[in-house]
Amino acid sequence: MNIGVIGCGYVGLTVATVFTNNIEVSLWDINLEKLRNIEQGIPPFEDYKLKTVLGKNYKKLKCYTEKDKFIINNDVFILALPTDYCEAKQRLDTEKLENVIEEILTKRRQDGIRIIIKSTIPIGFTERMRYKYKYNQIYVIPEFLREGNAYNDIVNSNRIIIGGEKEKIQDIVDIMYKCMWNKNIEDINIVYVTPTEAEAIKLFTNSYLAMRVAFFNELDMLSESMDLNSASLIKAICLDSRIGDYYNNPSFGYGGYCLPKDTKQLAMTLPNNNLFQWVNYSNERRKRFIVERIMDFGFQNIGVYRLQMKNNSDNTRNSSIIEIIKELVKNNVKIYLYEPIIKNNIKFSDNIKIVNSVSELDSLCDLIITNRITEELNPYIRKVYTRDIYNRD
Repeated sequence: MNIGVIGCGYVGLTVATVFTNNIEVSLWDINLEKLRNIEQGIPPFEDYKLKTVLGKNYKKLKCYTEKDKFIINNDVFILALPTDYCEAKQRLDTEKLENVIEEILTKRRQDGIRIIIKSTIPIGFTERMRYKYKYNQIYVIPEFLREGNAYNDIVNSNRIIIGGEKEKIQDIVDIMYKCMWNKNIEDINIVYVTPTEAEAIKLFTNSYLAMRVAFFNELDMLSESMDLNSASLIKAICLDSRIGDYYNNPSFGYGGYCLPKDTKQLAMTLPNNNLFQWVNYSNERRKRFIVERIMDFGFQNIGVYRLQMKNNSDNTRNSSIIEIIKELVKNNVKIYLYEPIIKNNIKFSDNIKIVNSVSELDSLCDLIITNRITEELNPYIRKVYTRDIYNRD
């Protein structure tokens, strides 16, 4: 069995790297620079454990620059392509995924190849692809990973959701078992469902997590407005075992690769369901609230510490603090930004100056805002505004 992974982002590269503990895996990505770095054991994103394992096993990854050769030399294809939410279409954009599926089936359909989708997709997508191409060997095995901790999340997972017929995909699932050496097979919940059910599980799982984030941010907004102690409220509420002490740390709003697009997709799938509409609305309201609170301080020189969504990650995608910066600039506030890893695709206005250290923020600014506290900020904590209570994600 030759396994090829298409897409070397958080999901694709992490899955491929986990497999290298037992087998060799092929990779293809449109970004050739990313492939060249992977060939040297350098991941294109921050994940400490992944970096360690990739540095040890990278020779078990065969990177292809020519897609045709990649397709010819593999018979199991794991697709981990981006499916961003398209505001114009009001749905997840699956065009890249559909193009790859068509290309693979055009070239290899007669060989009985199997396609496994890891990308987040609309409910019903896989069955639509099966029907369109009259080909049933298309499956869904979603991942539930956190940026910066993706490798650990896979090898310590307590569940695998398999969207497809067990007898047709069991051999691939067996390979996945062997890679999860941190758990015994009997400790992993293997749930076989239809592809459509697997798609729904992914969207509902992430939408529930987004709902928790929104819930505790709503609590925090009330606390700030009424001068209550958020930490006391959250601690008491989460002592209820039905609620639990997790995903309850207030923030400037959720962002990243998954939660924003998944909640929007589910809201569009269930247009008459106000719950998921509310989750999206609450997250936007949270960012506006944070801007208003910052403006209430009356400062004109404000420092921003980091753009990433969480600590130990370099992901700034859909980061709430970026939206907050934009709104502050509209209010003629001068922004000083400390971000050691500036992304090329982030556009800044003339009213934003990049600085090289936190001490510069301290000397230039009246206030420093951050989504998450780190030890680096401790000497300057007197100037810091954050809603981070627990110093964790």
